[in-house]
Amino acid sequence: MNISNFIQELRRRNVFKVATAYAIAGWLIIQVFDTIAPQLGFPDWVAPLVTTLVLIGFPLALIFAWAFELTPEGIGKSKDIEITESVTESTGKKLNRLIIGALSFGLVFLLVERIFFAQSTIFDSDVSKIENASIAVLPFVNMSADQSNEYFSDGLSEELLNGLANIEGMQVAGRTSSFSFKNKNEDLRVIAEQLGVKHILEGSVRKDGDQIRITAQLVQADNGFHLWSETYDRELEGIFAIQEEISRKVVQELKVRLLPVDEEEIAKRPTDDIEAYNTFLKATQLEVSRSPEDLETAITLYEQAIEIDPTFTEAYARLAIAYGLLNQYGNLSFAEMLEKMDTNINKALLINPNLGIVYRALGFYQNQRLEENALIAAENAYRKAIELTPNDAYAYNSLYIAIKSRSEEEAYRYLEKAYQLDPLSNPIAVNYASLFLVRKEYEKGIELLDKVIARAPDYTSAHRAKISTLALIPNGDLDKAFIAAHKALKENPESLEILSLIVGLSSDLDLIPVRKYYSDKMLELYPSNFEAIGGMLETQTLMGQSELALSTMDAMKTQFGPQVEKFITSSYSSNLFILGRNEEILEMIDKHWPEIANKTYDFDSYNNDLLKRDALDLVFLYATVLIDEGKEKEAQFFINSICEDYSAKNQGKETTDSDLDPNDLWMSMNCSLIKGNVKEGMDLLKEYYFERKGKRAYPFAFLSDVFLLYKDHPEMIKTKELILDDIHKMRNEVIIYLKEEGDWKKEWEEN
Repeated sequence: MNISNFIQELRRRNVFKVATAYAIAGWLIIQVFDTIAPQLGFPDWVAPLVTTLVLIGFPLALIFAWAFELTPEGIGKSKDIEITESVTESTGKKLNRLIIGALSFGLVFLLVERIFFAQSTIFDSDVSKIENASIAVLPFVNMSADQSNEYFSDGLSEELLNGLANIEGMQVAGRTSSFSFKNKNEDLRVIAEQLGVKHILEGSVRKDGDQIRITAQLVQADNGFHLWSETYDRELEGIFAIQEEISRKVVQELKVRLLPVDEEEIAKRPTDDIEAYNTFLKATQLEVSRSPEDLETAITLYEQAIEIDPTFTEAYARLAIAYGLLNQYGNLSFAEMLEKMDTNINKALLINPNLGIVYRALGFYQNQRLEENALIAAENAYRKAIELTPNDAYAYNSLYIAIKSRSEEEAYRYLEKAYQLDPLSNPIAVNYASLFLVRKEYEKGIELLDKVIARAPDYTSAHRAKISTLALIPNGDLDKAFIAAHKALKENPESLEILSLIVGLSSDLDLIPVRKYYSDKMLELYPSNFEAIGGMLETQTLMGQSELALSTMDAMKTQFGPQVEKFITSSYSSNLFILGRNEEILEMIDKHWPEIANKTYDFDSYNNDLLKRDALDLVFLYATVLIDEGKEKEAQFFINSICEDYSAKNQGKETTDSDLDPNDLWMSMNCSLIKGNVKEGMDLLKEYYFERKGKRAYPFAFLSDVFLLYKDHPEMIKTKELILDDIHKMRNEVIIYLKEEGDWKKEWEEN
């Protein structure tokens, strides 16, 4: 066969032009279908089927172009048509026009697709679309004969993730999300879609004594194409060089243009001591469980790593965080926690003040301090952490918590960023679900909480958040919430969060002996925990033991330091009011809140949620005490400062308008009461309770100051009876349930 003649014949029969036209048209069909298929709700297998059919059709089109020709009389076999009668030249011109048209259509499609179809919400795809330089580091597989070496492969993966996360412009999925796929044989395309990344770094580690073999490969997730892979056989001493080399290779393959500082970030080593590093890796893998036992072991290991290498900055920072977590999840005392965190953070800052994890630890420490300006200090620390480590999802999540009371919209942007970086982190996902609930997008919030519960059934924060929605507006199903919480407690009998929820719901249902039983249990398990002590304090108030509650708060001053006094002034003063000790209330407010006594307060100036709420409560209390003392004229300034500002803010709104925020309705009710308009106040309370289903916090609310002021008023008595009657109907359902479960105790009958 003459090759030259064969190629000439291919050209004459337009085989090349058919191939070009088919390739362009086929590509367009695949792209268009891939773009519109999700919008039309087609199953996942349909798009690959279309691609397969297009590919199968390509050789068939070439065979058809060779074997057949288009003539004026129709299609005929090429071998039966004389060359002089052939119209292939005319057909070729038509194919040229077809190719040009297809290319033009393709260009238009790309523009339309980029402008219109590229936009989506975070919730539509779980995470926002991100830049091409995005990656998830999956936990490297432990191939060692000794399975106890798993901490090493996990730790190596985490260190690689941290190294890449420090590079500006690189989008790195968070540790929690990446590690959720450990030991799961999941399709890389599915992983990439869930994590919102375009590339996956995976590998394996085989460790035998001081010898290690590390295999790493960088994969383009959408097509499984291996961009780079390498195997390293080294001694353990060379582990840092391997980490640096892998990081550099990844960056090089993703074509990210690095600044000199980024090169330095890759080259940074946490420590030069292998033994210290090995010990550190063991601690990091234990810390993530949050169990008290694991945290205690992690603390011991971090301390050992520091003893081996006293300049190990990251170990100091992680040790400080572990102490903070042990106070939250275990029984480390508040005072010891503050001391240990402060000591280790200061040492870390002295050694290396340019490490993001140090500032995240500093922010965490500031958040624990019960001082007025601590939240601002925490905010500044978290912002510095993000500046140094732009992919730290937990820094974004912590910043959200620190600023949400003063800058709600900005805080929500940081929370969305945290969720984008680490969508499978349970704490971040629960916060994100709460955002939907706050915005009254209840279905989305519950859907996300259900996802968390499905993948982490032991994560009690998700259960607590979901159960709380039953009790809160717009549901108000206190009995259903209690029953759900009780069932959750059976699965997690020592869960601080579920115990706290049960304690609160018990008082809401006027089951005070039940509340005492569970608050005692919570305090027995967590004697140093602030929430457990607070639960006991409220129980004492509900049981009419205000003197005992005052003693409890005096003990808290010793346990948590003098800075706690300002934060407990509201609770302390409320118990003094129950006891009729008005002069002591005024003295206490004058001492700890002089701006109220001096009439110089400004609610917008409080940057702490707790302080802002306490300031509002104390202004109401101050006015209530003055009215109780017969000083109505003096009380008028405080009444006006709250109620007139509120009235101006909501000018034009009807208090019965269903769009009125429930919090504003509650404020309006309080303002009516303190002005002496008891009938109006009780009408608003009935709307809040019965129509809006704001059923939490009773009967405790009837012990608050402005309610006590008019406790003998007929309208107050009648409304209280109506509300308690409804509460007791729900209480009876709970009692029936507890008896059926065999969990009702005889001593509770007195209620």
